[in-house]
Amino acid sequence: MKVKERHVVYRWTKFRIDPPKIDSVEAIIRVLSEDKMTYRVIQDKLLKQGHKISIGSISHVLNSKGKIRQAKVNGLPQSKDNRPPIVRNPGNIRKVARYASNGNPLSQRAIAKKLGTSHTTVNKIIHGDLVMQTRKKHRGHTLKDSHKQNRKTNARELYAHLGGKRSDFALNLEEAYFYIQDCSGERRIFFTKDRNLEVAPVMNKKEKLMIGGAMTGRGALPLFKVPHNLKGNSHCYVREVLKPLLEVEGQKRYGEDTSNVYAHHDATSSHNARFTQDYARELTDRTWVTLISNSEIPVKSPDESPVDVFGLGILKKNPFNRRASTLKGLWEVVNEEWNSTPPEKCLEVIVSWQRRLISISKRNGEHVENTGQVHRRVLCPKN
Repeated sequence: MKVKERHVVYRWTKFRIDPPKIDSVEAIIRVLSEDKMTYRVIQDKLLKQGHKISIGSISHVLNSKGKIRQAKVNGLPQSKDNRPPIVRNPGNIRKVARYASNGNPLSQRAIAKKLGTSHTTVNKIIHGDLVMQTRKKHRGHTLKDSHKQNRKTNARELYAHLGGKRSDFALNLEEAYFYIQDCSGERRIFFTKDRNLEVAPVMNKKEKLMIGGAMTGRGALPLFKVPHNLKGNSHCYVREVLKPLLEVEGQKRYGEDTSNVYAHHDATSSHNARFTQDYARELTDRTWVTLISNSEIPVKSPDESPVDVFGLGILKKNPFNRRASTLKGLWEVVNEEWNSTPPEKCLEVIVSWQRRLISISKRNGEHVENTGQVHRRVLCPKN
């Protein structure tokens, strides 16, 4: 193909720059690029000035690809590419190690800009040459000295219930809201070429169910629906949650071993109420089932509860790809997902509970590293 003088051939041929305008358009592109504008912004500004050009052509201008191709066709010496040099020498490796080892390190792109190299090269230095691993900082509650002492002491007391082979008799209670929008999930993004497209918002559906559940060392107990006013009503909590779980389902699951069962729940107001505490003492005297007192549960430890991290927490994510448009359908989907949890997984969750309590105690009540990783790595391996 013959190419006229001063005519630049671009890979994207849908839009071409007329030969007489090449110099002026290239100059505009380079000036706008120096102002740190993105390709899309540069394209919009050129369009307003009457220059129709593709983003690929803008990239070719800034990377001198047009001149390289023209020189190659004409048999002339080719100009150098403007790509940053790939430099992985010992000096740059030491610099990357210094930049990346800080408590608040620079981003990989910022490091690449400082060294005059590419983001890919910096990534290879960090993970290949330096063999560094990416670790995420855990965000937790601000702990006072009293909180730390409480966490240390109560972690030991709570571990006493789990000591030896008693994990088999642990029973963890939890309630949570489930919404219809938890099923038939829609991704929050989509791709389109139409810049003027009006995106219809996805409205939240108000229909919801409050569902209670319990995980034991011998498997998950059946889910049940509870009234929405459960959180602040201790009488309702005892009648709708504790009695069905501890006196009915617990008896079915453990039989003659029911006297060894100990139950754990969070510190919601209805759980701390005097009526609930009176029922717990009466239950222990009558059936020997122990309801762990809130005074023995570490404060400011939301990741300490197995059901929060593994049970109902994961149960909220699993129905995303399931279809349900009514509360009845939601109830069926949630039940099916919950009943598919094998007893072995439940026991592993309870055993990991011990490890977290030990970690809290060894750290003198300080925050331990994100314990959610324990479940993702050990309990929920990828198939």
